Amino acid sequence: YLADRYGVEHRDPWLEQEITPQDDAGTYRVRYVSGPLTIVISAPASAPAPSEYVIEEASLITNGFYWAGTLSFHGEVVESEMLPPATVLNEAQARDQIVAYLIDTHDLSFPGEWTDQGVSPSAGDRASRVFTSGPWLVEVEFAPAAPLVSGYHVTVDNLSEEIRWQGEISMRGEIVETSYSG
Repeated sequence: YLADRYGVEHRDPWLEQEITPQDDAGTYRVRYVSGPLTIVISAPASAPAPSEYVIEEASLITNGFYWAGTLSFHGEVVESEMLPPATVLNEAQARDQIVAYLIDTHDLSFPGEWTDQGVSPSAGDRASRVFTSGPWLVEVEFAPAAPLVSGYHVTVDNLSEEIRWQGEISMRGEIVETSYSG
């Protein structure tokens, strides 16, 4: 189902681990892992076979894809939750999506090439990467996390035109503008 519908496939052998809590005699839980793909399935511990399996998680650690649902004994799949793969996988992609948003929303124009000024520590456990292009400076702040960063705080400045934009972008490309002046 996941391969046909979402292109999620496994290439490595499956590793199986029973993860049933000791105090839960009525349920059987198993985690299957194949490379970056993890599937957690639970079912009532009944004989001879349960009428339904609950897929608590089907996820790809490399891109944030997440799926949950049920599988009936007769093969019917019911999807209860699906989060698509992340579209913002690094600071440059966060910058590019914010710049596209600013072009569309605030009719701003930007030069074509960006210079990466590198990563430096920021407040607390955060880091920031700064990009410059002509009069524009884009600072992308994030909490380093492996393998994916869930979101970025972005500040865009043009000091010569006194323009400043701040906002957030999630790993799935959802943008929230928190301030704009210019």
